[in-house]
Amino acid sequence: MRFSAVALLVAVGAMTAWLSDAARAERRVALVIGNGAYKNVPALPNPAHDAKDVGDALKRIGFETITAIDVDKNGMDAAAIRFTRAARDADVAMFYYSGHALQYNGINYLIPVDAKLADEADLRRMARVDDLVADLQQAKNLRILVLDSCRDNPFLTDLRRSIGPSRGVAVQRGLAKIDNAQGMIVSYATQSGQTAEDGTGRNSPYTTAFLKHIETKEEIGTIFRHIAADVYRTTNNAQLPEISLSVIGEFYLHGKVEVAIGGTPGKERNMNLARTAKPGADSLLAYSGRWDPNCNSLPVTVTITRKPRNGTVSVLDAEQVLPASTPGSGNTGQCAGKTIKSKKIMYFSNPDFRGSDSVGYDSEGAGTILHTTIAITVQ
Repeated sequence: MRFSAVALLVAVGAMTAWLSDAARAERRVALVIGNGAYKNVPALPNPAHDAKDVGDALKRIGFETITAIDVDKNGMDAAAIRFTRAARDADVAMFYYSGHALQYNGINYLIPVDAKLADEADLRRMARVDDLVADLQQAKNLRILVLDSCRDNPFLTDLRRSIGPSRGVAVQRGLAKIDNAQGMIVSYATQSGQTAEDGTGRNSPYTTAFLKHIETKEEIGTIFRHIAADVYRTTNNAQLPEISLSVIGEFYLHGKVEVAIGGTPGKERNMNLARTAKPGADSLLAYSGRWDPNCNSLPVTVTITRKPRNGTVSVLDAEQVLPASTPGSGNTGQCAGKTIKSKKIMYFSNPDFRGSDSVGYDSEGAGTILHTTIAITVQ
């Protein structure tokens, strides 16, 4: 789902909030794991703090968050199973890991706190990143994988020693690149073959930068570029995160803010969304509504500007209960749980159609026009 979903328009003496997305229909889930209290190698000071702070930040921007701290293999498996189930009907899914990890023969492994690594057979006691990528791929629109895990790793020394120099097996520093990353954002704390710093504060340098930027009203690609730049600067150019952005379009986790002073008309804005639909069935694409600081509904006009080629679109009067937070504006404050009048945009695909379709519409109110295009996948 594209997340330029909500614009806050602030004018002298008045505030109007737009809700231009199917906020109640949207679902965001995250799995956050921090492993630092290792039993068989020296402990890492930051991962427990990293996981708690990242989990709290993601909750504030609308994620249902599963947080696991200092867990053994059974604990990692239990958390991953919960995440697998949650991601099945999610629009957005994120996995964030802080702790030890390694690559062996091009496969990335995450290391639980009770791990022992006598030889490569013990890798079966670790979590494969490929399995978590498969869980992420269930999300409909946006998948994010963050690995703050390329620290100087004593487990690598043990593995190299057990294998010996005579076998042609790749045991390298850092992590391997993800092959099946289509439709994903993948962020590593540092470049392939390099190690990441733990830092001297509460959080690692990477997580410190992540926490600084993840709640800002920026496009998600811009957020991760800012994170990388901050890490590079704060480590005196020693650590440069690696980012893979295999997504099309703009995605916002916390929306944008538009400001109009002294009654100046608001700007026209463009927004791109993505939805999935079932053939021969009604599908909710979006809500469009406005409300004032007292939670009273304000008028909004919706005009269809692009009709679908393989179905029909309709705009209906509706009532919507405002969630505690929206994809764009965050906390809805005292209006959370209140019912407002709005418009809902519905799509009905031809029963025998499978493939891509699109709808365009304009939402207008208080001198502001939001031009929205929705890419629809019928499957």
